[in-house]
Amino acid sequence: MTPAQVLATIRAQIDESAEGFYTDNEIYAYIWQAEIEINNLCGCAETTDSSTTTTAGTAEYSKPTDCLRIVRLLWDSNRMKKIDFRELENNEGFTYGHTIAQSQPWAYYEYGANIGLYPTPNATKTIKFYYVQQPAQITDVSTAFTIPLDFHVLISDYCLYRMWGKDQEETRSVNHKKLFDENLMRAVSSWTKRRNADRIMVVKDSEIYPITDAGMI
Repeated sequence: MTPAQVLATIRAQIDESAEGFYTDNEIYAYIWQAEIEINNLCGCAETTDSSTTTTAGTAEYSKPTDCLRIVRLLWDSNRMKKIDFRELENNEGFTYGHTIAQSQPWAYYEYGANIGLYPTPNATKTIKFYYVQQPAQITDVSTAFTIPLDFHVLISDYCLYRMWGKDQEETRSVNHKKLFDENLMRAVSSWTKRRNADRIMVVKDSEIYPITDAGMI
């Protein structure tokens, strides 16, 4: 779906085919809020960014500006382990006047809008972010949705619950809020199962593994 299609669906529901009590901009604002609400719950607005390169001797770099949560980080195609400041300090062994190690990093930490690599990179290589992004603000029909198609059908119910609430149509507002919440839970469950599909535990036949005197290898 497109924002224009969702806008038309909402206007049909409120019997207002053109701008009247509600302007298009106001409805687009509700549509964007719906995207944010959905994405905050399930983290479905996934994307990647490979525009950052490291500089030898520099540890910290900016995250992509629309980054909400890092899912995976690669340096020169090698996966980085996430660590906290305690782990960082234990590894660095901070002392006054110590020399900062430069090598191929194997870990990263987050602080505010930045990430840091440990050890400090010793070469110019690409950082690849896999992350959940902030949905782009919906301002007009040319703005594309950030969240996947699976979740687009939920947006109109969220908008109508907010709009009927503003109109003091309490029953209609509550009904659309209930529909939004119920369908969102189903969509999130389906999304989670899909994302975890490659991690389902499978019972394997133990007879296919070699046995030694010490037991199964």
